[in-house]
Amino acid sequence: AKDTIHTPSQALQYSLLHCLRSNYVGWHVLKKYITNVLLHPEQPTYRQIRISNPNFANNVWNTPARGVLFAAGFVEHGAYAELGTADQFPIARLDELSRILLSIEQWERRSKEIQAEQPHGADGYGRAGYRL
Repeated sequence: AKDTIHTPSQALQYSLLHCLRSNYVGWHVLKKYITNVLLHPEQPTYRQIRISNPNFANNVWNTPARGVLFAAGFVEHGAYAELGTADQFPIARLDELSRILLSIEQWERRSKEIQAEQPHGADGYGRAGYRL
């Protein structure tokens, strides 16, 4: 991946594809954390997520969705995943996060479509007569 990914947008698409291929189910949790930042951009606490939070750890951090957060600009800082800690959050970053949320929703819809299309026993990797 390091030879083909050169932009945050490419990293986002790669991470979302990995979520899709691994049958990621925590879409709602991932979207909630990003939505919280969008709804409360003036509050740095919404841009600082405790990694040991069981809901966050199980549904986002210890899954392929961690790459989505990194592509969105989050960084690991000690016990937290942070997206800037300054009081003011740039408007341009909010626009970018909105586009990221839209991409997540599109990939989530695609994930549900694929799950509905797969025959019994399929795992998304071409087995049981199904191919991505």
